[in-house]
Amino acid sequence: MILTGAFMGKDGKPEEARIAAILGPTAALWHDLQEQIASRFAPLEEEWTYAGKNYGWSLRLKRKNRAVLYMTPCDGSLTHRQSNHEGHEAHEE
Repeated sequence: MILTGAFMGKDGKPEEARIAAILGPTAALWHDLQEQIASRFAPLEEEWTYAGKNYGWSLRLKRKNRAVLYMTPCDGSLTHRQSNHEGHEAHEE
């Protein structure tokens, strides 16, 4: 099942309060995943990216210039894509 991002408009990156409202109870998982990735791949930068009208906004967690994980807030859930050890992306929900 492919989930559609909750923030599809190009108007501006999502704010923390809106993300929490959209994710609902899943917001705790969102934060836990961020913390686990940050502790494993420190130092880590966070960058919101807009991937176009079909995908919307995603949070890119990166180390140096390489993406480690993309997190997309969806209505009541989240989806993420991670880079594997060879630099290719693997998709998970």
